Amino acid sequence: MPRKDESPWDVDQREFLKNLKRTNNPQSMRQATAYVNEARGIFGDVNPKKIKLLEMQDLETKFRGNENTRFTKCVVTRYFFKFCLNRDAMRWRFAIKPHPREDIIHLHEEEIQRLKAKAAEMGVFYELFTSLGVDNGLRPRDMLNLTEQNAVEFLQRGWSVIRRKGRGDGKYVRHYLHADTFSPLSRYLDWRQHTVERYGQNYSQLFIMETNYCKTANPYQKKKGQYYIRPLYYLIMWEEHIKLQEASGIILDLRDERATYGFRANRQGLPLEDTAELMAHSTIDVTFKHYIGDDSELKRTNMLKIGAPKTYNDMEVVPIQNPNRKSQSTFVR
Repeated sequence: MPRKDESPWDVDQREFLKNLKRTNNPQSMRQATAYVNEARGIFGDVNPKKIKLLEMQDLETKFRGNENTRFTKCVVTRYFFKFCLNRDAMRWRFAIKPHPREDIIHLHEEEIQRLKAKAAEMGVFYELFTSLGVDNGLRPRDMLNLTEQNAVEFLQRGWSVIRRKGRGDGKYVRHYLHADTFSPLSRYLDWRQHTVERYGQNYSQLFIMETNYCKTANPYQKKKGQYYIRPLYYLIMWEEHIKLQEASGIILDLRDERATYGFRANRQGLPLEDTAELMAHSTIDVTFKHYIGDDSELKRTNMLKIGAPKTYNDMEVVPIQNPNRKSQSTFVR
């Protein structure tokens, strides 16, 4: 679109995203663009400086998604309005609040051992990425960022400086490898070395894959059906994780392996501050809200310890008649 045909929203959005680009990674930029575009679809092609407070508050119900998603969208949109010097945005206070995740799957020790056993049966690759998630708390993106040099340093001295999720190019932190991960990592490096020698190719990334996929626009064109190696990417890791789910009968998301790591550390008495440091979080709020979550089973167990029956099945619900009300009430004893 020519600059002369741009609306005030177009101009402000372009300058807003240009300002964000200095401190945010491409994924955050894409999310911010999508959130601002969704707000634009709700308001229409108007001047963002002239949007009133009540109209902004309506976004809390008009945005798509659950309560936490709508809260995040409102935060980004309010930041955009403030950038546009909208005075009402300064007075916008959200009625919705983020809540701890309640859909997190925390595996117990017997489930973890069953998952590891099935991964070991399927191959060293499955065993390694399962251990990196459950025993080390790495995100899928952190695993894909691991290099061959990181693996060598892990085996030599037990720790390495790895690139983890963060703004821009990510943040580099020192990570200590869990004892259970040394064996699958060593065996995976042996397989990787043989594969690299067989194909005569190598990459800096730790995880590689064999494929015969061919794109016509690829400058390194391969013949149809000819296999070669390339770095592993997220979609393939997700597909292999689904195979592990089906084989083990344990349904969990890739992120739930990392959540299980935080859950195990918390249940074993590790302080929340130390758990946040191991998971490379900036604050303990992130650790609790997004990974440990609302442990309803632990809350129920603790409530039963406070002068309550041994189990909830022992409770007896007795109907009582309230003389001040026409309807019947119930009492639990």
